[in-house]
Amino acid sequence: MTVSFKLFALFLSTSIIAGCNVAKVPDVKVPDVKLDADTEKLLSSMYTCDKKDSELDLSRFDQRDALIVRDKIESKQLVFVDCKGNKTAFGMAPTRKLNQFITVEAPSELKEKVNFVQIENSRTCSVQKVDAKDDSLLEEQIIEVSGQDPIKLPGPTSTALGISGKMKILLSDDTMKFASLYLNVHDNNNTLKISYYGKCLKYRDVKNEKLGESYNCLEADLLGETQMLVSVKIERPEVAGTVERNTCTK
Repeated sequence: MTVSFKLFALFLSTSIIAGCNVAKVPDVKVPDVKLDADTEKLLSSMYTCDKKDSELDLSRFDQRDALIVRDKIESKQLVFVDCKGNKTAFGMAPTRKLNQFITVEAPSELKEKVNFVQIENSRTCSVQKVDAKDDSLLEEQIIEVSGQDPIKLPGPTSTALGISGKMKILLSDDTMKFASLYLNVHDNNNTLKISYYGKCLKYRDVKNEKLGESYNCLEADLLGETQMLVSVKIERPEVAGTVERNTCTK
């Protein structure tokens, strides 16, 4: 993927709400744009890598213990529509993204409340940090109110962690990284390393209260670590029909 296409994909993703039920942009040949090294590095950090199995050290895992994630995502003809109504076909593309939760139970060695976790997927070069909340927020809740209709509190819409260490990780096959929402995965083998942290030992000089402990804490007690193999199995049939995406930002 060229740098110029990355810029185009970034524009498109921000225009059509990247990461949630939108089509993946196919590779398109466009002229290269020369960028300085810092800009190139920044853009590259926004996209996933795609390591081969030989780079993942799969010998650490038993494939029989892998967590299997299954889905069926159809591909249709992707058509972009500009501000004048002109349509340009860009080939076949998925009609939506993978958007699926997996539940990870707390490791047995955890003896203290979890403050935050760091999740790393070596396959996609993705890292997600998540602050802990009350475990009840991991599930949908119905609150009975006298004389009123029950209040329904939905479950998490992004990766969520309980203070017990139990976690629901939202997986996406998007190639752009949105660590505040989901963990990036690719089809087939994904090796995850989850680090659980407790009390913060060292904070940033200037804290950002809106971003929480996982951002502000530079050093914390490591309570435990776990590794797991996630195997993403997605059927991707090509079907008739088109999916239109409006690229007009006026």
